[in-house]
Amino acid sequence: GKLTPTYQLMQVVSTYLENHEFNILAALVVLGYTVFFGVLVIQLKKRIEVK
Repeated sequence: GKLTPTYQLMQVVSTYLENHEFNILAALVVLGYTVFFGVLVIQLKKRIEVK
């Protein structure tokens, strides 16, 4: 099936964390961006549906 951008991002993050020493700050930043873009996409979808 088609992979969602969020799933692809999680794969990239998990691969990065496997190859590098775990950095909690980086993980929090990535989580913050993931939530931010997730909300942004939802808001855009709502606006499109309204139109």
